[in-house]
Amino acid sequence: VYVSAYSDEETLRRVKDTQPFGYLIKPVDKGLLRTTIQIALSAHGAVLERTHALNDRDRLLGAFQRITRSMLASLDLDHVLDALAEQIVAAGIFRSLMVALVDEDSRSIRVVRSLTRSRGRQGTTATPFVGQMHALDRVYGLDDDNLTAEVARAGEREVIVGWDERFDADRYGLESYRDKV
Repeated sequence: VYVSAYSDEETLRRVKDTQPFGYLIKPVDKGLLRTTIQIALSAHGAVLERTHALNDRDRLLGAFQRITRSMLASLDLDHVLDALAEQIVAAGIFRSLMVALVDEDSRSIRVVRSLTRSRGRQGTTATPFVGQMHALDRVYGLDDDNLTAEVARAGEREVIVGWDERFDADRYGLESYRDKV
């Protein structure tokens, strides 16, 4: 918000080029100044929200394009699963991702990909580190009483924050899941 004693055309042209949220000519009433600042802050917040939403959309669209390119490059299941999992985690859609294949005939579920994105300093996300975790090639029964089997039976993805009683507690302790999604 500009507050100025000048209102000539050249000054106004230069000010317009900066796309201000307001321009007040002195002397300014305190109530008008307060109201103008409040409206400018609200407008600025709305611009930031739209900018973040557009950045998120661009990030996700980029990830979907990379996934599509990778999937079209090969029909090999391992290649497709790697590309899908890596791009979903790298795009920040999820911090970690597990992919499991269900075999109805043997009534089993085989974990084939389990990836995570590393954290940078002060909790910020660093360049994605995509790596295999301990659960790779872990096999569960479709009727087991754990999260993997439950999600497979329901046929829906599930997003979990922190510890969940349905985790495979004999394999991983509570501490390994603290503050994870």
